[in-house]
This record gives sequence, C-alpha cells and structure tokens, in this order.
Amino acid sequence: MRLHAFNSETGSWQRRTSRRGGMSVWMILAMGVLLAALALAVDGAYLWMAKAEMRNAADSIALATAQALLRDEVLSNRPEAMWKTAQLAYQEAVRYGQANPVLGQPLELVFDAGDPESGDVIFGYRESPQDRSFQAAVDLGDVNINAVRVIARRTRQRGNPAGMFFGRVLGLPAADVVASATAYLDRDVIGFRPVGNRSIPLAPIALLSDPTQGKSLAWETQTLGPLQEGASDAADRFTFDPVHRRFVELDAGPEPGDGIYEMEVRLPLGQPTEPGEGHEEEFNACFVVIGHDANSSESLWSSLVRQFKQGITAQDLAEMGGQIVLGEDNRVVLAGMPFGPLTEEIAGDSLFQVLDGLRQSGEPRIWPLYSTVARNRDGATGWQVTIQGFVAARVVQVEKTPEAGSGGAAQPMLSFVLQPCQMAVNAAVTDSDRRYANPAFSIYNRYIAKVRLVNE
Repeated sequence: MRLHAFNSETGSWQRRTSRRGGMSVWMILAMGVLLAALALAVDGAYLWMAKAEMRNAADSIALATAQALLRDEVLSNRPEAMWKTAQLAYQEAVRYGQANPVLGQPLELVFDAGDPESGDVIFGYRESPQDRSFQAAVDLGDVNINAVRVIARRTRQRGNPAGMFFGRVLGLPAADVVASATAYLDRDVIGFRPVGNRSIPLAPIALLSDPTQGKSLAWETQTLGPLQEGASDAADRFTFDPVHRRFVELDAGPEPGDGIYEMEVRLPLGQPTEPGEGHEEEFNACFVVIGHDANSSESLWSSLVRQFKQGITAQDLAEMGGQIVLGEDNRVVLAGMPFGPLTEEIAGDSLFQVLDGLRQSGEPRIWPLYSTVARNRDGATGWQVTIQGFVAARVVQVEKTPEAGSGGAAQPMLSFVLQPCQMAVNAAVTDSDRRYANPAFSIYNRYIAKVRLVNE
C-alpha cells in the first residue's frame, strides 16, 4: 500500500510504502511448541497428583483392611470365623475407599470371595516383613492369613480412567492409573517400645505360662487346651458385645458359647506362707514391677494402679533402655511381687477398683506371661519373675474371695476372669529372626500384631 506525505523541508509531497504487521513462521512454530509443552506439563502434573493420591489411598486401605483381620472370633478356630472376618475386612476396605477419593472420586474396589485372586483386595500370606513374596489365599477360612494386598485402579477397562485436559487434542483423552500396597500382620513380638508420648497398654500383672499344658491353671491350659480335639471341662462362660463393649454371661447348657475360652486368675492378697514356684495349683498370677523408684514419692501400689490406668510410659522404662524386650533366649527377668495388698487396705481396694474399671470399659490390655517367680538368688530382698511372652485379654469379671491356701490356712484371694482377644499394637517390637530362638516357647503371637506396610 502506498501513502503520500508532505515534506516540510522540501515543500513537496513524497510517496511512502507502509509494511503490514506480520509474524514469522518460526515464531508461530515456537509458540505452538511452547503451548504443547505447557499442555503436557499440566497433564503430567495432573497424572502425578492422581498417582500420589492413588498410592496414599492404597496404603491407607491396606493398613485398615489388615487391622480388620484382628477380630476376637478368629481365636475360636471355628471354620466360619476367618471367612466372616475376611468379608468384614473387605467391607472396611470399601469404607476406606470411599473415604480416600482419587481425583475427587471414591475408589471402587472389586472383591470376589469365590475367586479371591481376581479382585482388588487379595488376602494371603507372607513369611516375614523382609520376604517380598506374597501368596494369595485360596481358602478364606484359613486362620493363618496374615497379609492383604490392595490394588487401586482407575483404568479405561473399568470405565474410570484419569481424564486428561489437553491430551485429548493429541488423541489421549484419558490415562490408566494403578497403585498397589501390601500390609502385613507382624506377629513375631519380642517386646514393646513407647511410640512418641503414647504409653504401652500393658497391665503390670503376669499370668502363669506353660506351653506344655502340664499346669492346670496356666494360660495355655485354660485358653488353648479346650480348642484341642477331645478337650472338655473348659470355661466358656462369656461372650463380648463389641457394640456396647461389655460381656454377657452365657446360660449354662449343652449349647456351646462363643468358642473363646477364659482364664480364671488367682492372685493371693497379703503375703502367703511361700508363694511362687511349686504353688502353681493355687496361684497363677503375680505383679511385675516396672520402673518403680523406691526413693520417689509414689508408692509401689500407686505406681501399679497408675500403670493399669495409663499404661507403661517411657519414663517407667528409662532404666531398661526405653523398652521392655525379651532376651536372646526369648526370656527376660524382671522384679516382681507374688502377692498383693489386702482389699481392705487402701492400696488393695484401689487395685480392685482399677481392675473392675477395665471390666466396665471393655478395654483390652497386654498381659505378660511368666514361667517362674522366685526370691532373688543374689541375697537381695524381693522377687524375680521370668517373663517369656505376652498375650492380649479383656477383664471379664472381678471378685475377692477367701481361698484355701497351702496347709489348709485361709488365704485371701483376688480372683478375676480374662478372655483372650486380638490387638493391633503399634508399640510392638518384632524380630522374625528370633522365631525359633527358644524351642520351648515360640514368640509367634496369636493375640498381638504390629500392622505394617511391607515392600512388594
């Protein structure tokens, strides 16, 4: 286009050629590449967020589902108990899938009890936390199931892929996002260590243990013996109502109870003639003294009452390296006391009340198992208790009754009933290498487990 302009210096009109505004082809290409890179960056960030949310969801669901496998009914060894537990655990997985959305949508999980390996929630087995192999369970009624694998999927095949913002321009409207996680019930429990400021829910009363079941009042004889074929005369008098958190006493009759057999515990009050070793047919419990400082203002019995209520604290374990752990032979010797104060005394009444409080609350506790309780052999005063394991149980019933002790003399007695239960304890210290350190006592724990994510 040509224009005319007046030049004042020459006094004449001159022609000028104007140039239209234009853009280089290279500039257009550069901007296109920049926009494409930006689009890929946006979609890439979106997919990264989807994968991160998917991983977090899979981890949460796996942990919750594995913990849901810890139901008291499994201790009955009834064929349907584990199968029912697996079904309820899957429901827990669904609930957590709803509570952990991915890209704003609840996570859908498929489960087929008839084909357990085909779904998104797979129950199975692992040998140890270090072992990366996972074996799917074919029989969901197997009480040995100790792991669960969760596969979280948002895929085109499922009809719920992660949509792309700009990828559709390039023919990629959506992308598949998959994440998996495996949680394991670590039952090789060798002790406990407080986590943070949280105390250990361990009761300072040890229960008589005899894996050979040669002692009639031992934990194993009363709770495991009845599960063996042909066993009889066992106590199955109560069932736990988890909704109201209380025990219901079963009517006497030919109908079986809940299949979880209780332990009747006897603890002498007031110093008996010679309690401890050799008197297991009369008494089957003793106090464990953990972290009590004789020079402190807190009395021994006040310390025990506090530990019943609040658990064992890191301060209680300060002189034990901050933990209570079995030795290399799966045993540890602690200070103990094979008798308690009379319930007519203030200390004795406080102990009775705190046990009855556990009965009313239905809260589970960890209980140490002991093999022997005897006087100190080094000439010092006091008693020593040999601890060789731990169990979990709830207090069912508490009463104080005089019992006939050795020699026919009346011996006041604190009697209470415990029912075994299962607990997930984050403070548990585990070591699969110690599983067979002591052939006389296995650390594999039917009652306590540490729920952990494991490498796949």
